[in-house]
Amino acid sequence: AVIEEIRRNSVCVRNKNDGKPWIIPFYFINLQNTNTDIHIRSAHKKLDRNQLQVGENISFTGRDDQEMYGTIVQLNQKTVSVLTQNGERWRVGYGLLSKILDADGYEAPERKMIDADI
Repeated sequence: AVIEEIRRNSVCVRNKNDGKPWIIPFYFINLQNTNTDIHIRSAHKKLDRNQLQVGENISFTGRDDQEMYGTIVQLNQKTVSVLTQNGERWRVGYGLLSKILDADGYEAPERKMIDADI
């Protein structure tokens, strides 16, 4: 398209292929080529109430971007009550939580040895 006229609130452009004029409001034009997706997909899958249970270990980012670790005490409608390792009680939104994999319950597979003479 070719810009023919810049108006007070819009731009008049002409399509190069068919010659039709278009009047486009300024707010339709993305000059900085900014991402305009309404729902930006992130790699981090947010947790919800159905994926958590009381007593589960979780982590979240607290004030001052400090990584916090704790145990779920209560599942509320919109938040989770968490008891941190230093004894503080926090209310944290489900979308801000991350699960912690507990290594204590992990059992390594049994290794099999082969007897051989060298």
